[in-house]
Amino acid sequence: VGFVDRGSCRSLHGVGVDCLPQLLSKKGYTSAFFQSPTGRFENRKELISRYGFDDFYAMENIDTDGFEVANYFGYEDRTLLKPSKEWLEKQEEPFLAVYLTGATHHDYIPPPSFETFEFLENSNVKDYNSYLNCIRYVDGFLAELFEQYKQLNQYDNTIFIVTGDHGEGFGEHVAVQHN
Repeated sequence: VGFVDRGSCRSLHGVGVDCLPQLLSKKGYTSAFFQSPTGRFENRKELISRYGFDDFYAMENIDTDGFEVANYFGYEDRTLLKPSKEWLEKQEEPFLAVYLTGATHHDYIPPPSFETFEFLENSNVKDYNSYLNCIRYVDGFLAELFEQYKQLNQYDNTIFIVTGDHGEGFGEHVAVQHN
């Protein structure tokens, strides 16, 4: 499987102001950034370091044995559960943990063993059903992640924020594209 390896000078320059991990570090927080996609895209490892995260986990340094490729960026998001658990078990101070999922990224291919549904019969928008199934996959991943926090007695004292980096163009606003 070939994965994207595009460098980007945007990542090399930082942001010029303290980011959330840096601000929280001053208050005694530790931090980690977990992502299932490759860490090479947009020089992500360097960017995450410049943001002030203490630890960075990406496809290259997590165990992917037994997991399936999700798309050209990397493996399914469930690869993050083991390193997340191991990291969380070591935390004694307040922490910031960020999880970047990759399953909903273009080309919208849920892991092959994931049971998919036909959400829209006869959809004339290419890939829309696959995209919705990828979202459903991420919903399941989040349920497992929340359960992990519960098992580690971290759930009741944690604020979870779920967000996306961009929407998809499936004709809702005329455009049918990924960008």
